[in-house]
Amino acid sequence: MDPFHCGCSKCEVFWRKLTKNSEPGRLSLASSVRAEELNPLNSDRKKDPLMLKVGDHVLVKGRFKGVIQYVGVPERNLRANMYVGVKLENNCGYDTSGHRFIGCTQGHGTLVKYAEVAPLKQSSIKQKIYGNAMFPSYEHIVKARKLRAQRSTNPFAICN
Repeated sequence: MDPFHCGCSKCEVFWRKLTKNSEPGRLSLASSVRAEELNPLNSDRKKDPLMLKVGDHVLVKGRFKGVIQYVGVPERNLRANMYVGVKLENNCGYDTSGHRFIGCTQGHGTLVKYAEVAPLKQSSIKQKIYGNAMFPSYEHIVKARKLRAQRSTNPFAICN
């Protein structure tokens, strides 16, 4: 039983009216999920894949690297400006005046205007691994993987 749903007649009437016009199971979703679905920015993200979203790696003011933790309008902001909350890799000494906008250690987070953030291009070139001294059976595993790949391409190959 839901702890917020008591069995009194007033609550029963309230819940019946509330759930009559909503989708079934909608109230069982977390408020953050409902807010994410109703956020108009999400429809924009579907149209423009380059739009920044939570989890993207960015460069703040052209100097500081970090990961986006929040995109939206802060509740205390009277003007509807878009802001980005970024968890910075290094302590940059930003003063938040005692306000905590995103969960990170002091000096490692900042809230900046959307225009002050640029996406970082992820490196598409990956370094090849040429051996691993920490893992002594590395060569054996590489050989086994090559053999498995050969077998998957030609199941009738004779094993050596």
